[in-house]
Amino acid sequence: EEFLKDIGESFLINDLRLLQDVSAVIDEEYANFPLITDINGTTIGRLIWTPPTPGYDVLRSVLLPMGIVLGLFCIVGLATVFRARRLAGALAQSNEDLEASQKEIAQQLNVVAGEKEKIESIVSSIGEGLIAVDPEGKIFLCNSVGALLLGKKRTEIIGSSLEKVFRLDKNKSPELSSVFGILHTKKTVDVPEVEFIREDGENMTLALTATPVESAGSFIGGIVVFNDVTEQKMVENAKRNFITTAAHQLRTPLSGVKWAMSVLVDGKSKSTPQEKKTLLTKSYESVNRVISLVNDLLNVDKIESQQIQYSFAPTDLVEIVRSPLTDLQAQMEQKKLKVKFEATKNIPNLTIDSANMRVVFQNLLENSLHYTLPKGSVTVEITTEGKEVRISIADTGIGIPRGEQKSIFLRFFRASNAIAVQPNGSGLGLYICKQIVEKHKGKIWFESEQNKGTTFHVVLPIEEGTAKNLKKDKKKNA
Repeated sequence: EEFLKDIGESFLINDLRLLQDVSAVIDEEYANFPLITDINGTTIGRLIWTPPTPGYDVLRSVLLPMGIVLGLFCIVGLATVFRARRLAGALAQSNEDLEASQKEIAQQLNVVAGEKEKIESIVSSIGEGLIAVDPEGKIFLCNSVGALLLGKKRTEIIGSSLEKVFRLDKNKSPELSSVFGILHTKKTVDVPEVEFIREDGENMTLALTATPVESAGSFIGGIVVFNDVTEQKMVENAKRNFITTAAHQLRTPLSGVKWAMSVLVDGKSKSTPQEKKTLLTKSYESVNRVISLVNDLLNVDKIESQQIQYSFAPTDLVEIVRSPLTDLQAQMEQKKLKVKFEATKNIPNLTIDSANMRVVFQNLLENSLHYTLPKGSVTVEITTEGKEVRISIADTGIGIPRGEQKSIFLRFFRASNAIAVQPNGSGLGLYICKQIVEKHKGKIWFESEQNKGTTFHVVLPIEEGTAKNLKKDKKKNA
């Protein structure tokens, strides 16, 4: 029975049994159940069980495969879940690693950005023009000074080439070409002086140095450093011209004085007293020219070494301006110049160094005298403007060429038309004027048009208390 029960369960039958009743063997009710015989062939009964309900076979044929499928699905599902959990853990770890990498990259980017900003700040603070190019010659860096010197915007320069930026089509210079050859020669090139024409047409003199840049033995580009030496060149040229002129100015009057003295000393001279007086007068004028030149040189030396002494005290400015004008009155009348002097009322006394300030107006008035043609005019005006006093000296002289106006206050510089009219001159007068005015916390500038005349303006500050009193006086008069 246990064996039959095990067999039945294997076939999903719960009541499998052996019916040994003889009548059951032949009973038609059990005719469909199998007969059981022993090893001798003798019938011992039938194997019977409870027939399944209708559709059971069909249901069993369906449920069994479905159960198997569901079981497999569950197994696969569970395996997938466990695998998904492992993948989720791996992904979570990868995500953490990625976030850490992103943070590290962000930190490195911040460091790089900071270093870039430092480099750009350093490059921008350099007082010379700087351009960096890659191995193909494309500009990837340019500081503000470089853009200013080239007369272009940085956005126009970056991405362009050296040939276009330095306008080699207009500046056909072998020196410039040699600078840009560093991409091929990979050698440092130094050009101390080369003429350059900017896009706006302005001529200037540049000093350039081009240096190749290597990293780990390979060429990665080049750097071009350049500077405007136009003013320096002008000063050097002016200094050379001054030395020549000064030597001539010293030698000529001294030669004249020597000759006059030899005539007077020679007892055999038959000169009349009037002729002797004329010789002495000319010698006196020559000596004064020499003394004036030497004084200019000494004043410049004192100014530059800051040894010049200033003695500030309340001073009548109107008298300081009028005094040199009075001294030059005779010479102006000799040239038939029309002189006009105007000073508004209530010009206050200013705290100035009277001696040095007199030098300023002496130089300006002498320039008007020397460079104004006969029958011209010189106008001097003194006015108050708020907390300042303005002194304007205008003439109808030869004027200053437009291209030379920016250099007029440089040491030893003289305009070309001024040299033609008055060969004798040191080129130091206006330089000295500017230094003295600025020492008084004032300003000096000019307006000029060639062949029409020049107006120099000097503005000096009024002390706070004096300015307030002057304002009250104006209100009362109004």
